[in-house]
Amino acid sequence: MKKVYLALMCMASFVLMTACGGNKKADVADAEKENAEVVEDTDEEDDGVRCTEGEEDADSEEAVANPADAQALDLETLYANGDFKPAEGVVFEDNLTADKDGELPTKWDIKEGSAEVNACGERNIIKFVGGYAAITPLLNGKSDFLTDVWSLEYEYFMADYSPLAVRFFNKEEEEIGNVHLYSESVTYGFCKTDDETIDGENPDLSKTIKKGWNHFGISFNKGNVKVFVNGKRIANLPNVKQPVSFIVYGQEGHYITNIRVTK
Repeated sequence: MKKVYLALMCMASFVLMTACGGNKKADVADAEKENAEVVEDTDEEDDGVRCTEGEEDADSEEAVANPADAQALDLETLYANGDFKPAEGVVFEDNLTADKDGELPTKWDIKEGSAEVNACGERNIIKFVGGYAAITPLLNGKSDFLTDVWSLEYEYFMADYSPLAVRFFNKEEEEIGNVHLYSESVTYGFCKTDDETIDGENPDLSKTIKKGWNHFGISFNKGNVKVFVNGKRIANLPNVKQPVSFIVYGQEGHYITNIRVTK
């Protein structure tokens, strides 16, 4: 597994270093597919996790990787005690209550691969299907709805060693920022207004990231970016270029839910 982690980190670093060069969404998709192939080539084949109550593999460290068995997040406590404070104006919100199990998420566009709604206990979640998938939210049929002030948050669950990523794009569909969420670490990189790249890594967040549901948050305020995991601020970056859209990248074993953009 350590080899897998190092390979993924190298690929992520390459994307971070070239982000300010104007990579198009198609190039980013190719990089994410390579990430998926690294995992598939180095790990044993996995049929994925179905969110069904009672399924458990006692011999695997990832037995708790069934989202239905994991403890739900207490968002009110997280907001009250953590650094992440969502704004009151809701721009986009999807808790998937209007969607049906096994169907495509109605508020999202599938850019690559496949993702579907998965009934998980008393709520619905988005399940990434297969080796690779990329999804972007739609607001009135458009994905480019981010302004100069916004916050994005969602709950995420990873039953796989590979990273769950979110990438940000400008009006020309060039990647100008990204965050990679790993099982015990986070990497990030953004293009600054002077065309330099600012990036970093939090290599040991084992006490912050849980083996279950976690909360990801990011805020953008006229060039200032803050990144949060489970309410803890892990990055504060100045003079960052403004994105207008984002895409979430995942694969089998990745899930997200309760997605909100506020301003």
